[in-house]
Amino acid sequence: MEIEAILRLLGEGRSQKQAAEELGISYGKLKYWLAKYRSISGALTSEVSAAKEENAPSALCSCDEETWEEAEGPDRITAMPVDHETLYVYWEITGARKRWAEEHFHCSWHALPQILRVYDVTLLEFDGDHANRHFDFHVHQEADNWFLRGLPPGCSYIVDYGTTTPDGRYITLLRSNTVQTPPNQESFESHCRKIRIGLQAPPAEPGWRGSFTGYSLRTGQPD
Repeated sequence: MEIEAILRLLGEGRSQKQAAEELGISYGKLKYWLAKYRSISGALTSEVSAAKEENAPSALCSCDEETWEEAEGPDRITAMPVDHETLYVYWEITGARKRWAEEHFHCSWHALPQILRVYDVTLLEFDGDHANRHFDFHVHQEADNWFLRGLPPGCSYIVDYGTTTPDGRYITLLRSNTVQTPPNQESFESHCRKIRIGLQAPPAEPGWRGSFTGYSLRTGQPD
């Protein structure tokens, strides 16, 4: 499957353009396959979790491979689930936005830390100012994609691409779509089995239960 080869190369640290060159396909075709994979994985996640999917899969794959590069557009970050604890994120940031950051921070683009901030927005209407928690991943200056591993399963996430001010404040440059990781089925099923066993097991009777009646307990007198 073509997407498996793409993800393998990306997981080994290639950029998207390098992966496309090694596979002998166009950059637009690689992005088309990634978008198609995102739509499929999003649909499967929705079936498992019954969560509301904010992205429309039909719209993601409505264009053909040759026109996908133009359809994606500049200054964009896209997130998609890979498994129950991993997201794959890829982005494009234009020279214009980089120059804006340089002017804002009064330093070169390469002097700025590049950070992916992952917000856990499970059961939240996220407005950018609050989240259940967040996780930061520092990425290479020239990277255009990253695998975010070790995330809690069964949660909804939004990913920001940004940098920090000298005093440590995070500044968002790009914000992704909302995605959800599927639950860890093994731990979920194990937890359910424990609950069922606990419900089915009758409570143990105390040793003195047979020595008293309700009458003797109420009056304190022997039968």
